[in-house]
Amino acid sequence: MNYKYLSKWKSEKAIKQVCRETKLALTDNNSLTKRLESIKNNNFSVEVTTQEIVNSSKIYKCSFNSTFKGYGVYRKVLLKSNKCGLLKAESFMPIKYVTGKERFIKVLGNRSLGTYILSPKRFKKHFVQYKVFDRYIFRISVYKFNKKQIQVNEIFPVNHIFAGMTNLKARSKV
Repeated sequence: MNYKYLSKWKSEKAIKQVCRETKLALTDNNSLTKRLESIKNNNFSVEVTTQEIVNSSKIYKCSFNSTFKGYGVYRKVLLKSNKCGLLKAESFMPIKYVTGKERFIKVLGNRSLGTYILSPKRFKKHFVQYKVFDRYIFRISVYKFNKKQIQVNEIFPVNHIFAGMTNLKARSKV
């Protein structure tokens, strides 16, 4: 994703009320799991809570757009770490796009989706949207590779920060 601040300001407008450190953690262009794994003595782990084939109308309404309709693979995980607390992530990939390497989504187990399927050589971040609800911030991202699409929703607490995050580090990967 080529990050151009002036063209992305509308999506980031939703998070203008949060503190600077939280905003930097949310606008970070690197993979969330890679960022959590890079923190020393963090004891990072991924715990799958739900993985099933479900109709998109059955999924939690505020977290997913209506762009994906029909059946797909829904995956919900908890990202546990010592230094950043508990984060949640959900993904939805329409069943018609589960071909090739993506069909291994069912055997990922406790591995992260971002490190296995959403590699930077294949899927590119196409769209990002932020929503703030009470004490949580939703970062909704759509990744594309050829005609395949996957939607990833990461749920952060309002006070989430990465220690040592700078504006340059947050925007480093484009």
